[in-house]
Amino acid sequence: MEKSVDAQTATLDSTTATSELATPSPRAARRERDSEFPYRIGDLAREFDVTLRTLRFYEDKRLLRPKRMGTTRLYSERDRERLQLILKGKTVGFPLADIRRLLALYDFDASRFSDPAEAKAMFKAQQVEMLRQRRDVELALVTLSDTIEEFEGAPSALN
Repeated sequence: MEKSVDAQTATLDSTTATSELATPSPRAARRERDSEFPYRIGDLAREFDVTLRTLRFYEDKRLLRPKRMGTTRLYSERDRERLQLILKGKTVGFPLADIRRLLALYDFDASRFSDPAEAKAMFKAQQVEMLRQRRDVELALVTLSDTIEEFEGAPSALN
């Protein structure tokens, strides 16, 4: 009979140990959360030199989806990579709709575009548009220079 009591106690101890492993302590849960969501809003703002408002704007537009813990926004490595791609798109002048499309095309698990041909076509089209805009700016600068020269060559109205 004693053996069965010892066997029951051993079973109870192993069940208790297993349930203790399944429910981590608050400190262990915080460490696990911090490893899964290691960035706070201020961390990303500093790293990418953007304002907190910028990050909130991207969240409002559903381009970023941080986890919330109370009022604290917690960002994962994937969120960080999404922000990096958002800012690249912004730098080259993509509108939000195109940035959203780039995010949809990007496979964050593989760290590459799922449809590289479509992504390349988007970047190429943006390059063509920016070159057109540059040409327009250069023409406007020539017009401004010509106009300034006209003022310099003409007698001043104040004399």
